Amino acid sequence: HHHRSTLKQKNKSFKSRHASKGSIKTAAKGRQESVTSRVSSHKSSPLSLHNAAGSAQARRNHAKQIQLQKRQAIVDANRIFRSNGHAGSNQAGLNSGLANGLAGSSSGGAPRIVVVCSLTQDVDSWSAIEALEKEGEEGGVKPVAGRSTQEMRSKGQTFVELNLTRHRATLQLHPLPYGALYSLLDACKAADFVLLVLSPSTSIEPGSWGELAMRTLQAQGLPTVMAGCPSLQQQDENGAASSKKVSAKGANEIRKSLLSFTRYFAPEVEKLYVFEDRNERGALLRSMATSTPRRVAWRDFRSWLVSEEAEWTSSSASAEEETGTLKLTGWVRGAPMSANRLVHIPDFGDYAVERITAARRVDEQDKRRKNKNGFAPEVEMDTAAAEPELLEERDVEIADELVSENEVDDMDNEQTWPTQEELANGEANELANGEAQLPPAVPGTTPARIIKEGGAKRRYGANWIMEDDAEEEEGDSQMDESGDEEVSDGLPEDGFDEGDDMMTNRRGDDEDDEYDEEFEAQELAAYKEKMAEERKRDKEEQTQREFPDEVDTPLEIPARVRFQRYRGLRSLRTSHWDAYEDLPRDYARIFQFDDYKKTRRRVEASAMEEGVAPGTRVHVYLVNVPRQAAIRARAFVDAQADKDTIKLEPFIVFGLLRHEHKKSVLNFTVARNTEYEATVKSKDTLILCLGPRRLRVCPIFSQHDPANDGRRGTNNVHRMERYLHGVGSQGYVGVGTVVGPITFGGANVPAVLLRERILDGESGYDQRGVGATQMPHLVGTGSLLDADPTRIVAKRIVLTGHPYKIHKKTSTIRFMFFNPEDVRYFAPLELRTKMGRVGHITESLGTHGYFKAHFDGKVPLSQVDTVGMTLYKRTFPKFSEEYTQSRMEMPL
Repeated sequence: HHHRSTLKQKNKSFKSRHASKGSIKTAAKGRQESVTSRVSSHKSSPLSLHNAAGSAQARRNHAKQIQLQKRQAIVDANRIFRSNGHAGSNQAGLNSGLANGLAGSSSGGAPRIVVVCSLTQDVDSWSAIEALEKEGEEGGVKPVAGRSTQEMRSKGQTFVELNLTRHRATLQLHPLPYGALYSLLDACKAADFVLLVLSPSTSIEPGSWGELAMRTLQAQGLPTVMAGCPSLQQQDENGAASSKKVSAKGANEIRKSLLSFTRYFAPEVEKLYVFEDRNERGALLRSMATSTPRRVAWRDFRSWLVSEEAEWTSSSASAEEETGTLKLTGWVRGAPMSANRLVHIPDFGDYAVERITAARRVDEQDKRRKNKNGFAPEVEMDTAAAEPELLEERDVEIADELVSENEVDDMDNEQTWPTQEELANGEANELANGEAQLPPAVPGTTPARIIKEGGAKRRYGANWIMEDDAEEEEGDSQMDESGDEEVSDGLPEDGFDEGDDMMTNRRGDDEDDEYDEEFEAQELAAYKEKMAEERKRDKEEQTQREFPDEVDTPLEIPARVRFQRYRGLRSLRTSHWDAYEDLPRDYARIFQFDDYKKTRRRVEASAMEEGVAPGTRVHVYLVNVPRQAAIRARAFVDAQADKDTIKLEPFIVFGLLRHEHKKSVLNFTVARNTEYEATVKSKDTLILCLGPRRLRVCPIFSQHDPANDGRRGTNNVHRMERYLHGVGSQGYVGVGTVVGPITFGGANVPAVLLRERILDGESGYDQRGVGATQMPHLVGTGSLLDADPTRIVAKRIVLTGHPYKIHKKTSTIRFMFFNPEDVRYFAPLELRTKMGRVGHITESLGTHGYFKAHFDGKVPLSQVDTVGMTLYKRTFPKFSEEYTQSRMEMPL
């Protein structure tokens, strides 16, 4: 007899990483172990963490690798500021290290781009550059021949170049005026340094243009930031220094205040430089010449060029849409620039590169270096007159095409193919009767061979499952339908006509007093209508917060007809939903990747291997460029153009990666700006600044799941948000979905959402001379998520009812439906209450939509509970368009 096993005590085995000799012998069960066991060999490893000597050696090796990586990063960041061995070589200078010196060791490289920005209206960026130029040759500052402040302003150019002889570096300074927001954003995308010019007497108030510029630049991504001010004395209304002297304590307080403001947006700023102090001017120039520019992650794989000279040759006979070849001269920056890739010009779109040729940099130092080496002036003239070296030419076979949308082929729809016998019979009938009489195909049959035409062109196209003609019309209406609330279907054709009319009416105020009264009455009526619309939007958002997604069942339309496009889901995370069913016809125009991340890695890697190396001065020839773009590039002075508008900004072109001209569904994260208190609704018209582009979009907002790469559950279904939550939802991050050009870079690419003031009826200039177009509302910021057309954004509605009679397990529900047919139609769906009870419809009662429902739990349903039925419908984003009004209402 033995004891039962239940009475025996079994202790839990001791989990130890180190086994004793006895346990090893017992586990071996007589088997002989090898001479060198796994544990002993692991312990004897010289780099093992369990070995004291090996652990120290491994840590030293790891620290050395990190040190070498940092040193190599400094070398790579400053290589373009040194002269290359060959203009077009992508491998030039790769073997140079820190022994050759840091940035500025030779003046033959690319200049350092410095954007000088005025944040208040009483300071001038040109005056700041003149103060730096006054340092003179005694301070080691010498303007490049023909590019001093006075000469460039007389020529109508937008930059100044200064040679720092002590540091053997060149600065290219681009002054930007107060009030030009979009020009500032574009310039900072291509800058190495940003110099903020602050005022000692005018503070930057919340809601001013200066604060908006800093918040937008912070969201876009700032390079190295430096701050300065003309002086620490108070200034009068004309901008001149006041006669009142400021004590040392007062000057120190002003310095602390300005530095505190700058550090709020750029914490890395260490010092405020005063331009009237010669020592601080020298320190500022030394910092610009020797500092390593801060890395801006989204620019790592992109090239850009700041135009120094431009020429335009017309190639079209039409005067209305005159286009031609635009020749730009400048330095290749960022990644290598390839002629096989497209380039983007802000406000004008994408263009092809015909060829890239080498351009010489001729200044006094170059001439002096040639004379010292013994070159004769005649040889220099012959070299200058020679044809420039061709660095890269566009290859039509492998170059990107200007095709942004896929060709829609209705024959790609899901259909049944006839067999070979049916095709033969059809041909016989056609010959016999003289017309085609194709018999209906047998369901489920396919031909022996299917030939797909245009496979290479549609390689990256999405193979969409299309609908028949009747369903296409439904799909199109579904694209335009916003659900239960009315949303504007399309983008405004010209949002500035209304503003122009308002400005015209204001100019005519002094001409006719009777018109003044009529105009004031119209303005008052428009103001009242605007305020009523704002109150309505605020009330709808408040109702959405209190009763999320609840919808009243209509009385005049059956619920099975009104909500026929909706479906019920047992689980929003795991229920199956085919991403390719019931797609609108417009979805056949966009492209889809088999693996977005894999394609992104391959495209970014290839971008660093092809093209003209950065740090090379080149001529870039762009084809089919419109005349207005050439005017902005200052290729010539047009008599009808606004000369002041031309002189305000630098002209920059950004290189695009492969496939970035094609359109797809873009998803980006967005966090609401807490300073903006107005209602932001899904499908409202906004401006999206994404990488080098600006788009006018109508985004659809949805919930964001940070885990699993933003994919919620297993079916990639995400609930739509009717509003972008802000006040009361601190830290909330949503996802915006639009149809736009493909953008690579992932989370490194910033996304900034702006709202035009013209949509709220605001236009013209304020008392500081800032236009309404140049001061939009900052709605939200975020970053790019991916390009994924299979992300399903599901709009949710909840049909609600109330308990009428309550029993132990069942209850009678009313007011959810109003006829028995609707009850039977929605009977398979699940019911949920606000208190967490789950049930289902058991039977219909009467003829007024009452029904009996069974609920879980042992406690009867509460009389104050609300019964809901959840339905979902997929919503589709709208196509975006290029935003082309960024240079309207420039500062006066």
